Amino acid sequence: MTRPTAMVWSPPGSSVSTAHSTEYAARAAAVTPDDLCDILYTSGTTGRPKGVEITHGQTLEAFTAWARAVGLREGDRYLLVNPFFHTFGYKAGVLACLLAGTTMLPEAVYDAGRALGRVAGERVSVLMGPPTVFHTLIDHPDRLTSDLSSLRLAGTGAAGVPVDLVARVRRELGAAEVFTAYGLSESAGVATVCPTSAEAATAARTVGPRCQERRCGSSPPTAPRRLPANRGRSGCGRVT
Repeated sequence: MTRPTAMVWSPPGSSVSTAHSTEYAARAAAVTPDDLCDILYTSGTTGRPKGVEITHGQTLEAFTAWARAVGLREGDRYLLVNPFFHTFGYKAGVLACLLAGTTMLPEAVYDAGRALGRVAGERVSVLMGPPTVFHTLIDHPDRLTSDLSSLRLAGTGAAGVPVDLVARVRRELGAAEVFTAYGLSESAGVATVCPTSAEAATAARTVGPRCQERRCGSSPPTAPRRLPANRGRSGCGRVT
């Protein structure tokens, strides 16, 4: 099979030839919900590495539902501190922003003091990360002198979440809406979301209901690599 070659995207503001514009449009139009989007590698559920094939349809369905469930919206300003090689930063970060019309504010390397400065200076309204991120922000000496009034939505997970942390994020960081969630690579990166309106104990001790109607399954490594025709409608990816 002949594979298409990579195309070089022109810098913003530069001229693009008609031929390139036509080819860009043709390639975009040729992508279907059932086409492979990416392969996420994980060993979390079995202890041995495996690749999970996720389609474009699954990805868009999952993170459109996720963005709606957590309350990400157009006009938000999202400080992205999670790595882009991970679903948390890649799909619950970059992709979710594109779907919701949210402004992306990437952070190359997380630093609590710098993050506080960016929240204040760039009017950040959304921040997500593991519990450690929020512990370091709350305990940082600059917090008391930083204007965090723009912060509205905070999401955490990927580790144990103390009840007190949820309460402190709301009280001391000023993020009234705090949620926890659970996801795994086999479910395209998202499975459940605990509502932002949940009490602190509920948010800390549960991961909430499933984000959408999803069904999970996997194929043995020896199975054919051809994706089923309805794969874009299914909630979970094929394990290889």
